[in-house]
Parts: sequence; C-alpha cells; structure tokens
Amino acid sequence: EVFKLSNSSKVPILDIALNGTGKETGTDSGTSMMCVDEAAHLSVFILDAEEGISGEERTQRVDIALGTSDAPQRILGHPKDNQLFVTVHATSLRLWNIANMFKEPQNMVGDFISHTADAGFLSRCSVVAALPEASVLAGTSSASAKILSKLQGVKHSIRDAAISVDETCLAVLTSDTLYVWRIPDAIFSGQAGSGLQLLQQLTLGPDCCEDR
Repeated sequence: EVFKLSNSSKVPILDIALNGTGKETGTDSGTSMMCVDEAAHLSVFILDAEEGISGEERTQRVDIALGTSDAPQRILGHPKDNQLFVTVHATSLRLWNIANMFKEPQNMVGDFISHTADAGFLSRCSVVAALPEASVLAGTSSASAKILSKLQGVKHSIRDAAISVDETCLAVLTSDTLYVWRIPDAIFSGQAGSGLQLLQQLTLGPDCCEDR
C-alpha cells in the first residue's frame, strides 16, 4: 500500500517505524505506522481503523508540526504497546501516546488531523526526557548555549537510543555518557511523578567512546 504524507510537508522522510502485528486479536489494537521528515513533521497512520476498499480509505492519520529547533531525527517503535512510540531528538527523547492524539477533533476518513505542537498538545500526548547537561543550558540563547557548552566541555548530542526488551526503560548514548530512564506503568495517567525517571547516568571511559 502507498500512504501519502500531509500536503503541508513534501520533503524527504528521515525515519519510519511500525507498531503492532497487523492483526486485531485480544489486546492487540492493530498496526500503526509513524514517520518523521526533514521539515520536522511527525505523521502517524492507524492502519485498518476504518471501513474502505483501499489502504488509504481504511486509515486514520494525524500530522504534527514540531519545532525545527530540536527536530526529531529518529523514531523507535514500542516492542509491545501499540499506542506508544519514541521520537529521538538531538538533546532529548519524547515518548508519545497515539490514543491521545485522536481524542479530538475526530477526522473524516482519508483526511489528516493536523496539529501544531503547542504546550497543551505536547503535555496531553507526550512526555519528554532531556539530557541533564542540556537542561542546564535551557533558557539561554543559542549563541550563549554554544559558548557555555565549549567552556564547560558539555557533549550533549544523542548518538543512539533504544527501548529495553522488557519495555521498562529508555537508554540513550552520547559521545561520553550512557543515560537510562524508567518508564512508569501509569506514565500517561496524569499522576504526579508519573513522568520518565532518570535511573542511571554513567560516564564512559575513552576506550568506550572512540568512533568505530
């Protein structure tokens, strides 16, 4: 099947991920496809969510315009929960809840729901984990942040990220540090303390940090 991206973005796709098995049995809620492009747009497709002849007619979809200042670079599908996925940014991770994206407004079959990633939408549909050293630079201008990072020796660009096999943790690797966040069971419950929790910050030795 061919699935068109929103008309608001006609640039190359950076990354794509799939959730689910394509079967709707038991707790399995089908298959979702997520992709990000070079214009910092996030598109989510809920496959076979509607009745129709073609794949596009049977699909619900949402397009989210994210900020280009910290645009997503990769997507990680969740190993078990079809409603969750992760976008990987230069200095942060964002865990998304697909069900919350479609709560309102309801879209017509074949049409996109389009959202701007304002504070309300982001807080309803996602939680963020920022690198600690990147948080120190928050609130400064980009020029000041660059100067501070050089003076302090901050290295805060994410090289790789993964969800643990038991789906309880998010791991991030930078040029010299490994970070691990715990994903609480009730992360989208709205309860205090239910966000991503930093468990480990391990500085790696020079032998571990060499480019291979």
